Amino acid sequence: METRWWIYAIGLLALTTMAAEEDAGTAALPFLRLGVGARALALGEAFVADALDAETAVLNPALLSKNRRHSVTFTHDEYLADLTFEFGAYAFPLVGGEAGSVALSVRYLSYGTLQGYDEDGVPTGEFPAADLAAGISYGVELFQGFGAGATINYVYSRIDDANASTIAFDLGLSYQPLNRLRLGLTATNLGPDVRYVTLKSPLPITLRLGAAGEIFDTPRHRITLLADGVYPVYAEPYGAFGLQYTLFDMISLRGGYRLGHDTATFSFGAGFQFGLWKTALLNLDYAYADYGDLGETHLFTLGLLI
Repeated sequence: METRWWIYAIGLLALTTMAAEEDAGTAALPFLRLGVGARALALGEAFVADALDAETAVLNPALLSKNRRHSVTFTHDEYLADLTFEFGAYAFPLVGGEAGSVALSVRYLSYGTLQGYDEDGVPTGEFPAADLAAGISYGVELFQGFGAGATINYVYSRIDDANASTIAFDLGLSYQPLNRLRLGLTATNLGPDVRYVTLKSPLPITLRLGAAGEIFDTPRHRITLLADGVYPVYAEPYGAFGLQYTLFDMISLRGGYRLGHDTATFSFGAGFQFGLWKTALLNLDYAYADYGDLGETHLFTLGLLI
C-alpha cells in the first residue's frame, strides 16, 4: 500500500499550525480576498492545489498549465448584506497547451448605495461604492508535473466621488509528485499600497500552501480530500479543508470547513456536469457558506468547457 497519504496528512497538519501569531493588521480592497467559484467556496476555499478550468486565473494561475481546452466561467453571488459579486473568466491554450495557457478575468463587487453623514452625524444623502479587478494570467508546465503561473491585475475602487487604482500581481506554483497527490502554492495581491485621498493602505497580501488528492478512486466513485494553510499578512493564519464525492464524473457533493478563520466556518454545495454536442461540457455549481454573525451566502457558477 502506498504511503502517500501518511505523508499528505502529516503535511497538512503542519500547514495549519505553522506561522507565529502576529497582531492582526488592516488591508485595503478586501474583495481581493474573496475566492471565486461555487466549487471552491463549497470546499471551504481549499483550492490552491485543485482549482479547475478558467477559475484558475484567480485561484492559482500555475494550474493553467494543465489546461488543454477553451473554458468560460461566470459566477453570481448575492453576498452578505446588499453586496453583489460578479466574476467572469475565459481561458484558452496556446499551441494545444504545449506553450501554456492564457486567461482573462474580471471581478466586480458592488456595495449598493451607502448612507453618508457629515461630521455632526447628520445624513447627507446616499452614494455608490464598488470595486473592480481585471486581470490577464499565464501558466505553463516547466517540466513534468511542475507548473508555474502569474497574473497581473488592474484594480480600481470607487467610494462616492473618491477613487483609487493600482496594479496587483499573483504568483503560483503547482506540482504533482504522485499520481493521486497534487500540491499548490500562491502569493497573491502583491503590489504597491492603495491611496484614497490622504489615506494609504496596503493590499491584502496572502500566502497559501495546500494539497489535494483522491483517497478513493474508481470509474464510478471518487472521493477527493483538499486542505490549504492560509497566511494573510494582515491577519491570523487559518486552515481550510474540503471533501468532494463525485459519481460517474457527473454529480459532485462537497463540504468544507475553515479552522481559525475570522468569520467563516462551514460550507457545502453540489456540482453537475452535462455533455453538450460531442465535445462541450456544461458545469453548474452551487455553494452555501456560513459567515457567523455576518450572515450566510449562496453562490452559483456556470461554466462551459469546449
